[in-house]
Amino acid sequence: MLAFAIELYEAGILTDEGLPNFPKTGRERFFYLIKIIHREGIGNILADGVYHAARQIGKEAEQRLNTIFETQDKIANRIEQIKNQIAVL
Repeated sequence: MLAFAIELYEAGILTDEGLPNFPKTGRERFFYLIKIIHREGIGNILADGVYHAARQIGKEAEQRLNTIFETQDKIANRIEQIKNQIAVL
């Protein structure tokens, strides 16, 4: 969830308005998870999962999520191809 929020923040889809006081470093961002756990602010939206969060955030979030899923599928397919090639050896 946090990775998706970071992706949207860095793409400008989520702004400082949606992620107030969002930390700049990875270590500080880890503690931002507490907002998700307690469903505070954007954490309330993110706590429902990336699919529902993307739909609720709107803008380009759904498109970005679809791109992420497509990329993950391509990577999974490529890994499977490599495993099959290795099995033939």
